[in-house]
Amino acid sequence: MVLAFARTFRFPLTAQNKFRALYVRHATNLNSTTKTLSKLAEYRKPIIYNALVIKELAKEVYIKEGLRPPTTSEISQAWSNLRSIGLNDLKGIGLRDAARAVIRSVEVIGFFAIGEMIGRGSLIGYKY
Repeated sequence: MVLAFARTFRFPLTAQNKFRALYVRHATNLNSTTKTLSKLAEYRKPIIYNALVIKELAKEVYIKEGLRPPTTSEISQAWSNLRSIGLNDLKGIGLRDAARAVIRSVEVIGFFAIGEMIGRGSLIGYKY
């Protein structure tokens, strides 16, 4: 249909070639999208099953550990503790506590970096 539209109007040769190239590129993108969706459809049942298992496991942990959202008094106490930290308190930190803080910071940065790599689908830069 689109190629018939291109033939009915007389484009200069270069414009017609550009139009055809865009059409081919668009058709290729649709084809690759269809292939990706068909691959995902194969994994639909295992993904749903695993999501339900994780949901039930999280529910069990939530109930067994007695987890609950924090109360307003706990939130205000945490904010007051954060505000009360001063520079003098940081001077009293020992070498062991400082090392733990550095290790935890490196862990957080590492997990963030790994998540970014997974999201990008490559180690360096985004795929276009």
